[in-house]
Amino acid sequence: MECTFAGCEKTKNTRGLCSGHYQQARSGKELTPLRHKAASGTTTLCSFEGCGRTALTMGLCGSHYQQSRTHKTLTPLRKSNIRPPNMSDEDWFMTLVDKQGPDECWKWVGGKVSAGYGVFYNSTARHYAHRFSYQMAHGVDPAGATVARECSRTECVNPAHLYLILPIEVEAW
Repeated sequence: MECTFAGCEKTKNTRGLCSGHYQQARSGKELTPLRHKAASGTTTLCSFEGCGRTALTMGLCGSHYQQSRTHKTLTPLRKSNIRPPNMSDEDWFMTLVDKQGPDECWKWVGGKVSAGYGVFYNSTARHYAHRFSYQMAHGVDPAGATVARECSRTECVNPAHLYLILPIEVEAW
């Protein structure tokens, strides 16, 4: 027989509840839907139209599920939170840039750290936006070097404004 919590299809164990819902009830918490893992090798997308993120609970991604718990209607997520499936890192990066002329500053409109520097999450890691822009434009990983700007604007990611400052090696006398 199934758990008596609405929408839960797990086998009931104690007091008509599955083990997950029983643990919630036992600890005095309000019963909420459990996060179910998708079958190995399968990915289900969020059922909110146009989201494209992986579904975690009740057919919704984590952000839309939280909206469903606190709001009556679901709303689209901010653009910077949604990465369409099968989009390259470079294309995704450029959707977060307010690109102007070749000599003007290109303003980063994605997420930022408290110091004002843009941050970009690609498919593998978090990067500072100006460093990722430099690497995209020049094909060189600036690891170990400082990427500086001619314009001194923390939100600028125009590769024409970026240059490397290499660490100075002091030779022994």
